[in-house]
Amino acid sequence: MSNIGSKIAELRKAGGMTQEELAGILGVSPQTISKWETSTTMPDIMLLPLIADTFEVTIDELFGNTGETASCGISFADVPDTAHEKMIESMQRAFILMDTETCTPSQLRENIKQAKKALTEGSSSAVYTDCGEVAYVSDKLGIVVRKKEDDDMLALLENPHTVALLKAFASDNVRALFALTQQHSKVKYTLSSLCNKLQPKLSWTEDEVKKAVDTLVSLGFMKVSDVQIDDDNIPVYEGFMPSEIGLLYAILACGAEINHDHGFWCYRGTSIESFLASNAH
Repeated sequence: MSNIGSKIAELRKAGGMTQEELAGILGVSPQTISKWETSTTMPDIMLLPLIADTFEVTIDELFGNTGETASCGISFADVPDTAHEKMIESMQRAFILMDTETCTPSQLRENIKQAKKALTEGSSSAVYTDCGEVAYVSDKLGIVVRKKEDDDMLALLENPHTVALLKAFASDNVRALFALTQQHSKVKYTLSSLCNKLQPKLSWTEDEVKKAVDTLVSLGFMKVSDVQIDDDNIPVYEGFMPSEIGLLYAILACGAEINHDHGFWCYRGTSIESFLASNAH
């Protein structure tokens, strides 16, 4: 990545373009272009496709690679935001192509800007095919569901573990207990201390607390161990983050998106035309 600045300068000069002209095309300041070309700073990864497109080269060529794939590493913490940004960009590029059969950098930038504004105002953007594939983006959620076989989508409704999660977290008690254990993830509780913690707000009985605890333990979202006190073994509970936590949060996020008042930004799919017509805002 150390030579990307000099490559940008080389391509800019070869194209007879000033730093000001390139800055105007990319929507940045001339000072930013200067910092790139002197390797003071590096272009944001989200701008790389646009820079490459401006010079009509591949991203590999932008990095000076001719036969190897460039490695554009990002931190693990940035993966969700980067994936979400790329979904928005890809979907808006597709929408432009559907409408005009062209997708210039300026059109793409403007469409992405409008899409982000619409998403922050409560709209969503989606592509739904007649075969069942779905790509959906909102301000906080981005999902893609790919259909592989004729019964692949129906199988989602029959997955026993997903059904168990849905049933469990349909309970107000289970969700409240899970929220408590996640807010205080390193705290250990006895059944009595959980009751004392929850009852002032929720007026639970000890049996209701125990039932919710047993549910979370069975799903792997709480751990239980016995502590010997005098002659008694006392169960001690604590919150746990199993691998299924990603599935759970995805389900909860999708559930939060189901809103009849949701607006739509660039919603596509021939089989839902009648739905959109009858629910137009």
